This record gives sequence, C-alpha cells and structure tokens, in this order.
Amino acid sequence: MNELEMDQETKERIIAEPNLAFKFNMEVFTELEEVGKSIKEEVLGAGFPGHGHGDMDGDINKCPYYAAKMGKLPA
Repeated sequence: MNELEMDQETKERIIAEPNLAFKFNMEVFTELEEVGKSIKEEVLGAGFPGHGHGDMDGDINKCPYYAAKMGKLPA
C-alpha cells in the first residue's frame, strides 16, 4: 500500500474500515458466547446432531438454539 498513490488520509480510511469490521465481528462472537451460556442443559444434551442444515431437514424446531430461545424442549 505504501507504493500506491494515495494521500495519508485515504490510506488511514482504508485501514480503518477492516479494523472496524473486525471489532464488530468480535462483538458478535462475544454476544453469541453469552447467549450460548443461557441455553439450558436439557437442550444441549437432547441428542441433537451437529447444527448443520442437513441435520435439521429444514425444520427450525430441531435447532437447539431456537428451542432454547422459545423456551421449548425438543420432543
């Protein structure tokens, strides 16, 4: 980037944008970690396979996160 013909302000803006995106991503993962702590043990240990889309066959009710958010335990 040092070789590109840009003024210093432009270079700083180019660097600032991905740094801000990284900060937002870290905040999302921190929030997800906190939400994950609130998922009930019964839901986590309900025998669900991994959270892949193929495992749920398109049925959101099979999602442990969704079940915990809705206060439901899987059948």
